[in-house]
Amino acid sequence: QGVDINLSVQHVLNCGNAGSCHGGDAGPTYQWIKGNPDGLVFDTCNNYLACSAESTEGFCGHVDTTCKKENVCRTCSTFTAKGGFCVDIDYFPNATVAEHGEVQGEAR
Repeated sequence: QGVDINLSVQHVLNCGNAGSCHGGDAGPTYQWIKGNPDGLVFDTCNNYLACSAESTEGFCGHVDTTCKKENVCRTCSTFTAKGGFCVDIDYFPNATVAEHGEVQGEAR
């Protein structure tokens, strides 16, 4: 039940220190989301680029993946070649985690 949402993998790659494009671990990801007061943004705020800090393949060497406001959530007016620009968004949809952990044993 509830509304399906898609969360931003790129936000985790940019800021979460919980993995890279070469793999990661759900535990540190949930821990980061729990400790991040802004939560994890929706993917409409920060689309997946398949680039992380150590990535150099394709266009990744030309992409800024540092954790700063414009790399958490932003909107762009149009293409830069047409005079467009991007700005960070201060208030954005997000998800938070109150608690997390592992489940073991038989399902009940």
